Amino acid sequence: MEKKIKVVFVLRFMLHYRIDLLERINSCDDIDLTLIYGRGIENSKFVNYEGETRFKNIKLKTLQYTRHKKFAVFFPSLFRNLIRLKPDVIIVEGESNMVNNIFVYLYSVLYNKKMGWWGLGQIPGTRPSIFQKLYKPLMRVFLRRTSFIIGYSEYSKNYYAQYTDINKIVVANNCLDNESIDKEIAEYRNEAMTLKATEVYKDKLVILYVGAFIPTKKVDKLLKAYHALKPNYPDMALVLVGDGIMRKELENMIETLNIQDVIFTGKVVNEVSKYFLLADLFVLPGLGGLSIHHAMTHSLPVISSSADGTERDLIVDNENGFILKTDTVEELTDRISRFLEDKTLASRFGKKSREIVDTKINIKNKVSTFHDVIVKAVKS
Repeated sequence: MEKKIKVVFVLRFMLHYRIDLLERINSCDDIDLTLIYGRGIENSKFVNYEGETRFKNIKLKTLQYTRHKKFAVFFPSLFRNLIRLKPDVIIVEGESNMVNNIFVYLYSVLYNKKMGWWGLGQIPGTRPSIFQKLYKPLMRVFLRRTSFIIGYSEYSKNYYAQYTDINKIVVANNCLDNESIDKEIAEYRNEAMTLKATEVYKDKLVILYVGAFIPTKKVDKLLKAYHALKPNYPDMALVLVGDGIMRKELENMIETLNIQDVIFTGKVVNEVSKYFLLADLFVLPGLGGLSIHHAMTHSLPVISSSADGTERDLIVDNENGFILKTDTVEELTDRISRFLEDKTLASRFGKKSREIVDTKINIKNKVSTFHDVIVKAVKS
């Protein structure tokens, strides 16, 4: 049997939505994958997955620094562990893990091993922070050293092209495991139909948000748009799935304005397909990305703000949803009203969403992209 390629991912955390991807890469006949990660951060979205995995993983002692809700992490024993593991290819977590990337870079140079970069780039419309400005020269050095760069989206690819040769940049669209989601859809379809028949949801257009209740998600903007439309369109309901520091503020807004038919479910993970199946329209009013693909896998149309750049690949404007251009309550209100005025629009757009998932942006294509660049790097 041909020797497997030893691949090490160096990520800050072992996040639950990356498990399927890593397991699938590890299941390739020619790849042996190990994840190196560190301590999670309590009361944040950076909480480590606690279940079993079908790949090797090593949790290292972690030093963490927090400032203005930004995190820097450092694994003091990283270099020693890389020497012990002797990987053929190390894939780093892009600009979000720059401190540890320095030691991966040194290992790559000293032991003549391949290094890959996997990252988002920069969120569209944001200005680089002082820290980002400081590490840009360093990032240029890193990206020139890499054998390949994997961007989350076409926007990421164009961003990284300013630093290095565009020909070594590929796109592995940021997406979830749609095949696993399909199993959940089959499991919860009947339960969702029963829920849809209840008085709360029957004959209503159900608008859904899934995610954290934090300022950057702008759930309050969605509530304001819903409140503006509700008097003229009483046959709609808003389902908010999640939790976070803004929940009390949102509940107070609902009580003060007497907004009707708003349902909080709390945080839901395992049964979340039930709510996607219940819904007719998904709205992402603030930052995000993966939830768009989650909704599209459930054949939902999507209204999204300008998010992390992945929405530009996922949403074809006026075909399976809308990307907000002005980021105002007024524009969001107008886009939602189109689905209320044309009862067939949600179904038509939803079918297009699923078509994009089936033919283009899916877990199979994502794994294939990772596998191909790894093999090519080792053979080159």
